Amino acid sequence: MRHDPVASRSGRQAISRIHRSARTAVQGPRKPGDRSGAHSGSMRTTDSVASADGTRIVFHTLGDGPPLVIVHGALVTTEAYRPMAELLATSYRVVLIGRRDYAPSGNGPRPSTFIDAPFPTAPCAPWEQPWPTARRD
Repeated sequence: MRHDPVASRSGRQAISRIHRSARTAVQGPRKPGDRSGAHSGSMRTTDSVASADGTRIVFHTLGDGPPLVIVHGALVTTEAYRPMAELLATSYRVVLIGRRDYAPSGNGPRPSTFIDAPFPTAPCAPWEQPWPTARRD
């Protein structure tokens, strides 16, 4: 039987910390006395969170506006997407996530197969919404 880190208490706590850190990076810190849920954030930040297995995951936040998450592909790092992120930051709050095993994020334990490799979905959780349904007029 395979161990599921999300099913363990420490795994759930780590996921929760990642979720809170990403939410703060995207929405900014709460203002004192703010009960409305509105946030204001900085224009550009670099931060990191620890994944469930302790790997340091780095993310950059640029701009203000609706959140837009960018995760780089294979063979490149976040630097390849920085020019695009800076352009998008004029209209969006861009969160550029550096995958594990790519600088500047840390190296995690090696998965036995690619399908076992974790994907950083926790930072995206605050914005999960169903896709709008198509309207037929």
